[in-house]
Amino acid sequence: MVFKIIQRQMLSGPRKGVGNAHAGTPIVTSRYPAIFAALLVAALMIRVLYPSSFLDGRGAFFESGDAAQHVTGWLFYVRDAWHFPLLHTFLLNHPHGTSIAFTDSIPLAALLVKPFASWLPEQFHYIGWWHAVAYLMQALGAVALIRALGVRHLPGAIAAASMSVMWPTLYWRTSHTSLMTHGLILFALALYFSGSRASHSTARTGLLQIAVSVAALLIHPYLFAMCYPIFIAYLVDQGLNGKGWKTQGGLFVLSLVTVAAVSAALGYFSQGNTVTAGFGQYSLDLAAPFCGGTLTPCPFNRAQLNGESFTYFGAGALTIILVGIAVRARSFISAIRRYPALIVLMALFLLYAISPTVRWGAQVAVPELYRIPASLEVLTGTFRVSARFFWPVAYLIIFGAMAAVFRSYPLLATAVMIVALPLQWIDTSDMRSNVRSLVSAPAGDDLSKWDVLLKGVRSIHLYPAYSCGAASDHDYVFAQRIAARYHKPLDTGHVARLKEDCEANDREFDGALAADALYLLPVRQLESLRLNLPAGFRKAASLGECAETAHFIACRPGTDSAYWSGKQIVTRPISGLPYGSAHWEGAQLPGITGQVSGNHRLANATDAPGFLTFGPYARLAPGAYQFKLVYDSAEASTAEVGWWDLVLMDDNAKSIPVIRDELPGSAGMEKEISGNFNVEGTAHKVEIRTYSNGGHALRVHRLTITRQSPNSPNIRINE
Repeated sequence: MVFKIIQRQMLSGPRKGVGNAHAGTPIVTSRYPAIFAALLVAALMIRVLYPSSFLDGRGAFFESGDAAQHVTGWLFYVRDAWHFPLLHTFLLNHPHGTSIAFTDSIPLAALLVKPFASWLPEQFHYIGWWHAVAYLMQALGAVALIRALGVRHLPGAIAAASMSVMWPTLYWRTSHTSLMTHGLILFALALYFSGSRASHSTARTGLLQIAVSVAALLIHPYLFAMCYPIFIAYLVDQGLNGKGWKTQGGLFVLSLVTVAAVSAALGYFSQGNTVTAGFGQYSLDLAAPFCGGTLTPCPFNRAQLNGESFTYFGAGALTIILVGIAVRARSFISAIRRYPALIVLMALFLLYAISPTVRWGAQVAVPELYRIPASLEVLTGTFRVSARFFWPVAYLIIFGAMAAVFRSYPLLATAVMIVALPLQWIDTSDMRSNVRSLVSAPAGDDLSKWDVLLKGVRSIHLYPAYSCGAASDHDYVFAQRIAARYHKPLDTGHVARLKEDCEANDREFDGALAADALYLLPVRQLESLRLNLPAGFRKAASLGECAETAHFIACRPGTDSAYWSGKQIVTRPISGLPYGSAHWEGAQLPGITGQVSGNHRLANATDAPGFLTFGPYARLAPGAYQFKLVYDSAEASTAEVGWWDLVLMDDNAKSIPVIRDELPGSAGMEKEISGNFNVEGTAHKVEIRTYSNGGHALRVHRLTITRQSPNSPNIRINE
């Protein structure tokens, strides 16, 4: 229905302001007051949300997660010389290097700022300031779009800018700075409609669309994947509407050449295979747009809605949409005829967003709506977070509805906006509070403590390489922050789509460690690494060349226990590292259902069915191993309370099932599942899962894996 709203607006021509044929002559406002209004609205929102310290790049926000990845990518890049491709740095993932496009460090800003690096403070970064840029672009894009839809007066500009900066998804994306730049989507839609209304020539509009698409590519590939198809839809609709195909064909070829040249020059192809698993896990829940605010809490489990699926409109926006549909409810067929490519594109975006499994309220509504052809695996593996593709659809819906309201009777439009804008403000109040809390937290880490360990160090080596182990992302990000602060090359990194040769990584650390390097081993991964600890670390620890810090086992070849004593950052010196057996309490294993209870992980009879435990993703070298899994359930041994399985995964994330069996009740007594299994050929990660059927209590006590002499697989259950 929203498309007929838009179509009616387009057919009526670029009328001046609010009103209809019976409402007299509306007031027209030039673009300059509208631009000023947009900037003022955005500036006020920036003032409400962000302290000046955050904009300057200070605070806990920049010390972890995506933000720390963005910041460190830039710091490595700015301290390296210029290379070709232009975004490449050899200081991160040394010696091979990487493109900072894969650290989401906003390449456009990096390219603009790097030439002036010598004039900037040593630790300067632009990630904080980009939040302000995102809100300014959001408001300006909203004004451009509402004017392109025929609403060219100041009240319309103020309302559009205000609604855009209160967009819940924008608040939700605060932790991922580059993905906040939704203003580009608004500009792409604005250019589509201004070009369709003959406000600009096809050539001029097409060139501007190409510029927006390239800017999107230089900020985040997902934004490019939304903006560029809108440009293609514009070319197709212009051709179908009788504008000929010669100009459109030329623009299309020009766009392909431009995008390919920019991508090659900046190193977007340098990472090799960018395909990864996960499509379908980050899909749009169809209930997500309709609940999730202060005034509209969801009446069901929100776990699915609070992830990438969070695409709530807001109570005020929903009000505008309902009124917009009511006042423009009879022009859908005409819209299809005039804008078929755009409508088809939005339908495809929506279909892609919901992914093959359709969900409503985190419940499966349609198990498999469609199957992904093998030919599209490159697409789905590259853009696996499908829920994001609802963003252009959502913006088109709300701004189409807003245009319909403003082009209705002035009294109705005024009443709707008086109600909707305060309603949106109130409904998003908790989201703003969350943003302010996130961006106002003071800095916590003092990296200057690492100065004593980095004197004389030429490079930093972290084992295992990113994607080769089960270490927390926080460990890799923390190591990156240390290396970036002290200008040291780091041999791995928290980098998107990084494909490491894990076997080569193992061999590197099995050899002698270099005397002028610092070697780090994440403390939180030490339990898993007991099963595959490289010989280099084992030897260094036995010689007293290692000590434990809060985050890492740190080793400096050529040192001794005297070197480590008295250093504030050292929690304890070590004289050896355990090897050969690993142990996890149930509480240490992740799970989806149930909860931690003491050292155990427990699913009560009232908990939903699901994986009680999974992991530990310990990487095992070829050889023979034994596992022991201990659990209990109050149910009788004749009752089936769930199932368990053991799976091996290679470095390409291909799963190899080894065994699966039921979990019988144990009448409240501890029960042990144990057995032997072999890892053959190359190293594999191991996962042992327990699944609770629901309706029964199930508790996992502990899991142990031990290296042993070669043995034939023999899985058994011991009473």
